[in-house]
Amino acid sequence: DHYDFIKSVLDSGAETAAADSQVRGLMTGAQVAEYCGVAGGTVRSWKKRELIRAYDVDASGHPLYHPDDAERMKARVKNQK
Repeated sequence: DHYDFIKSVLDSGAETAAADSQVRGLMTGAQVAEYCGVAGGTVRSWKKRELIRAYDVDASGHPLYHPDDAERMKARVKNQK
């Protein structure tokens, strides 16, 4: 039945989109590091010290961060220079 096929395609696309951090607007640690001009280890240190929060994890279990937190940390880095 065409309806079931179309519904399965749409459902599959929705699941893929929901799993894509870019669609949800979240950033990887590498993206946060690049945005803030710091090393990846710095972002991991921020997370460990609870200066930045992981909102989710990607399919590999790596933390994903909210852009507002990245913006806040970028301002903090800028103020320390």
